[in-house]
Amino acid sequence: MKLVSDKSRLADIFLWAAAFVMGFYLLAIIFGGHGLLALRSMGQNLSTVQEKNARIEKKNIALYRTINRLKNDPEYIEHIARQELHMVARDEIVFKFMADSGDNENE
Repeated sequence: MKLVSDKSRLADIFLWAAAFVMGFYLLAIIFGGHGLLALRSMGQNLSTVQEKNARIEKKNIALYRTINRLKNDPEYIEHIARQELHMVARDEIVFKFMADSGDNENE
């Protein structure tokens, strides 16, 4: 009788120890450095990086098109010179108007 009781107690201890070890591993899988929470965080980070990458790719395409036009399109170069550098052609006359200050009562 005592032998059966000792085997049963030993089996209970073994089962509790195995349950404790499995619980520890489960916690490590969920909360560990390479666990499920870290995986979820990396997934969110991946989405953010992919969105940022897509924005940068669109900007690169726009810059490539601008560079191509600046190299090959004289009309675009003229447009940029007029808009950004306020340049005019030799035979053009520039009129500059003063802003109305609202002091027309004195006249």
